[in-house]
Amino acid sequence: MNKKIVSLAIAAALAAPMALQAAPTVYGKINYTVEKDNNMDEAGWSMGDSTSNFGIKGSEDLGNGLKAIYKIEYSLTSATQGTLGNNGLVKGRNTYVGLAGDFGTALLGRHDTPYKIAADSLDPFANTTADQDVNTGGPHGMFNERRLGSVIAYISPSMSGLTLAGAISLVETGAVDNDADELGNVYSLAGMYSNGPIYAGLGYEVVKDDTWTALGVANAESEKRTRLGLGYTINSIKLAIVAAKVESISGVKDSDSTTAKAYATFGFGSSAVKLGYGQQTVEAAGASDLDHKVVTVGLDHNLSKSTKVYAIYDSYDKDDTGSTGDFDTIAFGLQHKF
Repeated sequence: MNKKIVSLAIAAALAAPMALQAAPTVYGKINYTVEKDNNMDEAGWSMGDSTSNFGIKGSEDLGNGLKAIYKIEYSLTSATQGTLGNNGLVKGRNTYVGLAGDFGTALLGRHDTPYKIAADSLDPFANTTADQDVNTGGPHGMFNERRLGSVIAYISPSMSGLTLAGAISLVETGAVDNDADELGNVYSLAGMYSNGPIYAGLGYEVVKDDTWTALGVANAESEKRTRLGLGYTINSIKLAIVAAKVESISGVKDSDSTTAKAYATFGFGSSAVKLGYGQQTVEAAGASDLDHKVVTVGLDHNLSKSTKVYAIYDSYDKDDTGSTGDFDTIAFGLQHKF
């Protein structure tokens, strides 16, 4: 799991020695699904984009153990946009420049927050229609992991399996500067420990009240998120649990939540069966608590090291009468990495 942490935090450019001014690496992933949601009409099949992306990354040896690193990455949704036209969509993902050495890694740009990195690798349904960032969080975003621009981040070297990370961000709330655009209006911290079959990650993130006030929230309070992830691997079996507590959701006073999701993955040959179960309770002032549940079952089959097919069934029981309501989704996907 330590390799996953490194790749999420500082990119694979740090994993191996590279020649002076080495050529950049081009990489990517095409990942699409055909899906059926029972909230749609009888003909309600759609094509889903599950985080297809492309990018370049690399490093330059500066001498004395110091490297310059960089990464430019974009998401692709062109296959699911504009069936009768050509209005494909490209969005920015992790894009940064930084320095790396024995001291760790420091970077500037756009990047996943340490809160996200702390438990993101534990989700076996990551980057699919059943990603924990999508179904468990619902409209309240309890696992709505952030990728922020205007970030200054630091990731420590591994210290006997322990890696620390921290980031601060200048939140842009409008087209012109205002009092909310201050460095540190969002700050995020994480500690990650990986040793053999054991993994543990703890993340903490704060979005200060000034930001929510500038976005129009009356009597805003600072939103605080805490997340704990635990994982254990036994041969071809992987077990994990992720739990989160959020206070003052989106800056709204007395709006809190708790969320937990458990996972199990059973590998056999070139295939794997994946299971997930999650619960979420949302509390709001003057309203009854809402309890949501989600059950997910998946099957992966690897055709090669780079290509796989998969199927997912996802059932979400939402405890309210909102427009999204309960749903059951089936999805069949094909993914290729290059």
